[in-house]
Amino acid sequence: MKKIILCADDFGQSTAIGAGILQLVQAQRLSAVSCMTESACWPDSAKELFRFRESVDIGLHFNLTHTFAAQAFAARPLGALLIAALSGRIDRRALATSLHTQLDRFEAAAGEMPDFIDGHQHVHIFPGIRGVVLRELKRRYPRRKPYLRAVNPRLRDSDGALKLSFLKLLNSGFRRAATRAGLASTSGFGGIYSLQAKANFPALMQRWIAAARNGDLLMCHPGLADDNAADPIAATRPHELQFLNGPEFAALLLRNDVRLSRFQSL
Repeated sequence: MKKIILCADDFGQSTAIGAGILQLVQAQRLSAVSCMTESACWPDSAKELFRFRESVDIGLHFNLTHTFAAQAFAARPLGALLIAALSGRIDRRALATSLHTQLDRFEAAAGEMPDFIDGHQHVHIFPGIRGVVLRELKRRYPRRKPYLRAVNPRLRDSDGALKLSFLKLLNSGFRRAATRAGLASTSGFGGIYSLQAKANFPALMQRWIAAARNGDLLMCHPGLADDNAADPIAATRPHELQFLNGPEFAALLLRNDVRLSRFQSL
């Protein structure tokens, strides 16, 4: 039997996204949930999510690119943030403040530290940002530490090949740096595609599940239908939710002898 992590991203970004993810948690179709804690809906959504504390890993989805009303670090478009990070023209003190503020909001709702840390649009792996993340996590959690998502896309069968190759390059050296900081990280990674509603998500998931190895992490972005102009993938989320919540996905896991597992059970 292969054990993999299936993680839903963006919990807390909106009530519609949170409600869709909660459906999958209740149905035991996820083993991890990654949370955005800067939104106004986060505290109430968190109460519902933490009812399932023993069945899924719950982590922080470190955000620097999605705008919320109150933020310690003013969100930037992804391209602008990446250029600033790669050129060294980024305020590391502001980054650290933003990370701690988001962690504070997580811990205020949960009463405990997150199981893991990853990044919205993978910002946690960017050179120029990763060093701040690793240093501050090591300082904040000197004993028990959260694990990290490495964005090591080994599962290449996707309709987002260019994005996949670029992320693999950005991730270079990330796991070694995490290990030096005393932080565990995941291994293989999948779930990258165009995130367009026209994409054949069931077919992609079938190929990812078949190719996955024990210990791999697959990300997904489910949610209820929502006419939200601030969410560029709003039209995609219901398609993922429908498939992951349906009998075809259950049969897919059974056919491939796959169990959705938390990191500590891998």
